Amino acid sequence: MLLVFAAIPCAGSGCGRPLSMADPAVRIEPAKLAALPATVQEFELDDRSDLTRKPQWEREAAQSVNDSIACRLAANGARSFLRIHPDPTEATYRQFERWTKEALWEIELTLTHKIPPPHKAVTEWQFHAPLDRVRRALKAEFALISFFRDGAHTTLRDVSNVLGPVSTSLIRGALACVVDLSSGRITWCQRQSIDITLRTRPEAQLVVDDLLRGFGDVSTRQWASGRGLIPVGQGNDCGALERVGAYRE
Repeated sequence: MLLVFAAIPCAGSGCGRPLSMADPAVRIEPAKLAALPATVQEFELDDRSDLTRKPQWEREAAQSVNDSIACRLAANGARSFLRIHPDPTEATYRQFERWTKEALWEIELTLTHKIPPPHKAVTEWQFHAPLDRVRRALKAEFALISFFRDGAHTTLRDVSNVLGPVSTSLIRGALACVVDLSSGRITWCQRQSIDITLRTRPEAQLVVDDLLRGFGDVSTRQWASGRGLIPVGQGNDCGALERVGAYRE
């Protein structure tokens, strides 16, 4: 199932209930955090409201997004794994990776009011299997997982939105969550809308920095530095990195 354009919103008493987005008792240190590859979707919406998946756009956006996440986390002592293949943990990791995609999608639908909230807090999403092998393979206690959905309208779609009786638009957004690998429980999430392209590194870096800006702001969850994520322009300025190639650990 894909959330691709404005549809009939969720109706019912549970749909307007806010979702608690963090466990304030959990403290995450950057050296104990690793980011998994982001899930990135790119679409084009035409004047007939037909949606076309854009593989080339997705490759470009995934490169820019993953490089941006890697840079922002590395500036704070955390790590990003764009590809992991520890043989002893492969089956467990595949199951975990599948669960992260399903959990992110369900949280996205909840936050955009497309389904009634299945839980009262993101901390109630949990992977119910031991993650000891994954934790050892990543050398981390927490995993950052993320989902980005972007795209564009054709010119005729924009004209139809202006002249037609119904305005239909892509729902664009970014969602990041942190999973505690000792319990399999999500401990923090943040979502934001997107109004710039993800296919170029400078713009993707802006989206990533905004998405992760609140991570660590609560005193009980601050980074070891006590500042949360280093903002652009301080420390390692990811916005100043060379645009060609990929940032690697």
